[in-house]
Amino acid sequence: MSSQAVVAASRGFICIRLACFENPEETAFLNELAAKKPGKLKNSTFALLTPDAKTRISRVGRTPFVSYESDAALAEAMQKASEKYSEQETPPRSVPWSASLRLGLNIASCDIVPLVMVVASSEESRNSIEQALAPIAWSPEFVGVFEYARVAALEEAKAISGVPQGDCVVVVEPNEFGLAGKVLAATTSIEPAAIAETLRAGRQAYVPKGKDTHSLIDAARALDIRWRDDPGPEAHRIRRD
Repeated sequence: MSSQAVVAASRGFICIRLACFENPEETAFLNELAAKKPGKLKNSTFALLTPDAKTRISRVGRTPFVSYESDAALAEAMQKASEKYSEQETPPRSVPWSASLRLGLNIASCDIVPLVMVVASSEESRNSIEQALAPIAWSPEFVGVFEYARVAALEEAKAISGVPQGDCVVVVEPNEFGLAGKVLAATTSIEPAAIAETLRAGRQAYVPKGKDTHSLIDAARALDIRWRDDPGPEAHRIRRD
């Protein structure tokens, strides 16, 4: 959705992208939301919900245009809804992490955006980095620019080339299939200024490349690249000749 009116209206919402097929709990929630039988879930579902995520404000469908005839109508409905609930207490915002690095890398590739990956070997380090990163991620300069993922050890990021040793924040360019990536910028500092500058440098270095779905599918088949919903050693496979 590229309408600037809709983007502006979305600032009054918590926008959530659920893992349609990769997460059983989220799949069950979407099935219930859309009144679908198990196994009938579509690969896209849209709904506006009240802050408790239990009451639907809009009809549920594959796109917003099941309920709204235009971008302007959707933006107007979102603005009215956010005004209605604007007096409610807003919880502190945390970094919008993907469920896993594997999924975050794939989403970033699909959305044609860079990925911010955090490597933190301890809970103390992870909390310190998130405390510094969260306000930056939600700032006007960076909101909506990146996908985010975190790992506890460098060994979990073998698909990413160029990750520095130790705890760090890195900006990654995913490959075209969302299965690997390379580091564009990195810092081992947890100072907010250093993290912001790293995100800035990574965004500047990232060059978006458009994708043609049919060509990408043909290329994946030729390389025998397959994605499986269940993570594990055979979650994806790349044939190397």
